[in-house]
Amino acid sequence: MRLDNNDYKILDLLSKNSKLRIKEIAGKLKLKMPTVAYHLSKLSKHFVRQPIIDYYKFGVTPYNFYIKLKDFEDETKEEIEEFSKKFKEVYKVSHLNGTFDIMISLYIRNNESFAKFYVQLLKKFSKKMIFRDITIPYKKIIITGNIFGTTSNNPILIAPNRALQLSKNETKMLDVFTTLKTTKQISIETQLDEKTIRRYIRNNEKKKVILGYTINILPNLELYEKYFVRFNVGNKNDLVAQLGRTKGVMAIEFPIGKWDVEAYVLAKSHYELSKIIKNTKSAVPSISKYDILYIEKEVINNI
Repeated sequence: MRLDNNDYKILDLLSKNSKLRIKEIAGKLKLKMPTVAYHLSKLSKHFVRQPIIDYYKFGVTPYNFYIKLKDFEDETKEEIEEFSKKFKEVYKVSHLNGTFDIMISLYIRNNESFAKFYVQLLKKFSKKMIFRDITIPYKKIIITGNIFGTTSNNPILIAPNRALQLSKNETKMLDVFTTLKTTKQISIETQLDEKTIRRYIRNNEKKKVILGYTINILPNLELYEKYFVRFNVGNKNDLVAQLGRTKGVMAIEFPIGKWDVEAYVLAKSHYELSKIIKNTKSAVPSISKYDILYIEKEVINNI
């Protein structure tokens, strides 16, 4: 399946606001509603609609846990994925090719919850690991409308701030809101009534706990390739400015760890990614080192 110009425009629009309805998309792009419906049907398996949640106000800290396996076996990756999905702290599992084979992304409320996950993971899989690493993305920029560069981009910053006092039921609702679900779906999962859920969503939009709505493009070799690129750089501001205007860059993270800046990038091929890296290094001479992780598969889980 090939993407045409309308596919790109629809994906870019949804990355800026994934709550848009068919009629609204048709109006913005000057397309007929059946045309938009056709494209959405074609694209539906290749992206997940997601709210953008300020995890600091939500009272959690993001962690990325990396694993390099002794034997390159998809079966082991699947086992780690299934194991990780049992923990509510895990919101995403990525199958990688490169320096590491697995990245487990978590939202951690306290050290005890991470320790519980970490100890059980090592107990079950340590003999299959060569080495592992942890980074904590203390700041993140989500660049919406920049997936294929067909609409103007709109950066959203998530930076450290004080956690808000959320009720137990609000937290319960946000816990299952990692993908954009209907109020009926959330109601079934949380046992809260739909009217209450709509009120919680409105309130958390006003409080900027929910910052917007976007899409997560899932890896699909037939359409594009997805990468996680990590940099050591002397001038972070120059690199962020360059990445922010580079087509295909979806998010930029500032981790606590041995890397200075990390970026999620969509490219149609490894050759296209190579050109992005080359242009980035040319524009930002203070880049001293970079590492490319090819994302083969992503599984979104509840937090």
